[in-house]
Amino acid sequence: MSQMIKLNDGCYVAADQISELKITQSSQTITVRMKDGTGHSHTPDYRQGVYAAMDALVDQINAALTARSAE
Repeated sequence: MSQMIKLNDGCYVAADQISELKITQSSQTITVRMKDGTGHSHTPDYRQGVYAAMDALVDQINAALTARSAE
């Protein structure tokens, strides 16, 4: 079973269903595209830059996928 990744309050997604992460043109949010085409928006925490948030999100996803493959 895939681990869930928190995108914002009330929105969690399965790590193995994420297909793309992209910083928006305004550089304020991250678009998370799922394998089924659904898009979600992730806004960095207060005082966290969008690039640091992207790195943290990638680290969470990779850790979840690594843990899953170790099962």
